[in-house]
Amino acid sequence: MLREAILAGCSALSLAPRCRFLCPLDLGEFLCKHGARDVVELDWWQTTEVGGTVFTFLPAQHWSRRFGMGWNETLWGSWLMERDGRKVYFGGNSGYFKGYREFGRRFPGIGVAFIGVGTYAPRWFMPYAHMDVPETVRAFRELGARYLVPTQSGVLGLGDEPAARPARCWELTQSGSRYRSRCSRAS
Repeated sequence: MLREAILAGCSALSLAPRCRFLCPLDLGEFLCKHGARDVVELDWWQTTEVGGTVFTFLPAQHWSRRFGMGWNETLWGSWLMERDGRKVYFGGNSGYFKGYREFGRRFPGIGVAFIGVGTYAPRWFMPYAHMDVPETVRAFRELGARYLVPTQSGVLGLGDEPAARPARCWELTQSGSRYRSRCSRAS
C-alpha cells in the first residue's frame, strides 16, 4: 500500500525483500523490478488478508500517470482496513465523488477516516482530483466515520492555495462559521 510519492524516492523499496506490497492491478511488475518479492495486485472492490487484517482496495477519483505509463492506464484507489470489527479508511489522493456514500453504505461503522485535502486551487482545474475543505467534510460525513484525520495538506506545493489555508478552514469549520466561500478558492 505505498503511495507514488514514496516509491518515486525508492525509500520504501529498501523494504522490498522483507515485506508484502499491496498495489493496484498492473503495478506489481514495477515493484518486482525494484526488488519486491511478495506482491498482491488488487482490482477495485477486491480484498486480501495480511496478518489478520482485511484490506479492501476501493475506487478513488483521480487521474493516473505512474512511472512513465500512459494516462489512466493504472487504477487509482483508496483502502479500507478491517480487523477485529474495527475499520479504518485511507482515502489517499482523490477528488470528491459519490463513492464516499457507497463506501459508507457498504462498510458501516468506520472508526477513523484519513482523507486528503489540499492542492485544490484553482478550482476550475483541481476538483476532479483534489478536495477542498468543504468537500472533505462532505466525504467524511458520507462515509459515516467517527473520526476524521485530514491528510496531505501542505505536503506538495502544487496548488495555488496558500499552504496554511486548509488549516485555517478547519478552524472556521470547527467554529461553525460559514466557510464555504472563503475556503473553496485560493485568496
